[in-house]
Amino acid sequence: MPEWLKEWWPALALAVPMVYGWLLWAAKKGLASQDDVRAEAAARAKDIKRLEDDVGGKIGEIDRRTLRIEADLEHLPTAKDMADLRQEVARIAGSMEGSQRELTSISRALTRVEDRLIKGDAA
Repeated sequence: MPEWLKEWWPALALAVPMVYGWLLWAAKKGLASQDDVRAEAAARAKDIKRLEDDVGGKIGEIDRRTLRIEADLEHLPTAKDMADLRQEVARIAGSMEGSQRELTSISRALTRVEDRLIKGDAA
């Protein structure tokens, strides 16, 4: 054992437990008490409940909106409906072209008849 330790042994024997005790006291003062922990837990539980209610309300709103969108989508035409409509419009357009040609030929014939009647060439 070193010489300096032999001289200071009584002071160290008294000082070490005192320093150790002071460190424990300081650590305990720095830590939260059970009442503080309970109060913090209650505050956090209240915040969690509020957040759950907010999220639940928002999920309910999203669910209602989704159901409304699904109901609206049921009434919209499908891709097959649109393809059928395009075919029908194309068919009608073709029919209109044929009718237009017939009307043009009837108009020409009527014009010739009117010209003959006006000129008096009718036999």
